[in-house]
Amino acid sequence: MKNNYWRNSLVLAGLCGVALTSVAAPAKRTDLPSDPAVVVHIDIDALLATSIGQFITGELDKPEVKDKLAAMQAIVGVDVRTQLHGVSFYSTSTRQEDGILIVYADIKPDNLVTLAKGAKEYQDFEHKGHTIHSWIDDRNAFGASGSGRKYAAIQGSRLIFGQSQASVAAALDVIDGGANLSTSKNYPSFGRGKTSFIQAAANKLDLGGNNPQAEMLKMAKSFQFEVSESGANIIAAVALTANDEDAASNITSVAQGLLGLVKMQKDPQAAKFTEALSIKQEGTVATATFKMASADLIEMAKSAGDHKPRKRAQSKDKETKDN
Repeated sequence: MKNNYWRNSLVLAGLCGVALTSVAAPAKRTDLPSDPAVVVHIDIDALLATSIGQFITGELDKPEVKDKLAAMQAIVGVDVRTQLHGVSFYSTSTRQEDGILIVYADIKPDNLVTLAKGAKEYQDFEHKGHTIHSWIDDRNAFGASGSGRKYAAIQGSRLIFGQSQASVAAALDVIDGGANLSTSKNYPSFGRGKTSFIQAAANKLDLGGNNPQAEMLKMAKSFQFEVSESGANIIAAVALTANDEDAASNITSVAQGLLGLVKMQKDPQAAKFTEALSIKQEGTVATATFKMASADLIEMAKSAGDHKPRKRAQSKDKETKDN
């Protein structure tokens, strides 16, 4: 389970960076605990101001999507195209139940409380003047096992979600002025004067497993990931800090080997990605940087979208012939 937790947490950061309106919503260090094992922030306002974000906005404005979003807005009272500003995820350990998701949005608390009270086996708890809401939801985050009970609280423009009452209570304590990242030496650059629309950082990288990716991360003591748009390019950078230069050299060698394996695959799309990647080592830090024209990335996204209906149609035709 620990292996799945870490892999899904880090993949979440990566997918948000390549797949994806108002005062910008950078990471709020005062809302984050002083020593998170992993932390991810998506500045949705900043993302939607980029070329990729404008493409996403166009996709959301398509009639078939717009109707679904309108139905969602009618239920929860939030228009995700204009009223959702940022999302932070963190955990203080490698246990799934310690994960916290904070959503920053223009919310209507009464609507959301009414919605929660109508959920299966609703309960509420008081914590230092706050109400923690709880209900049963069998769709567990990251495929976690368990009862499916979820916990949430509303604090100003924040929606706070967790998988235990204790973790949500602890998150409220941080926001109320408890020990937080703003006064910590951990992740000193996280959320401070960055233009990135995605930031992620982690330490205690014990993923388990024997595959090359897991072995590479085992050699690192910390991980940092950022995605931004500069000029007409999308730039993503992953930095792995090792305990010493020899370990950093090993990480670099493994990363270059993985890149070489991808290059051996005669796939035009994979070739574009590998050409946009560069790997280097400076002291104890191994860095992989991805740089691609925003227009090219958008075209690749469009191409991927165009292929999906075609595959479904081919599958349907095959079923018709078989019958």
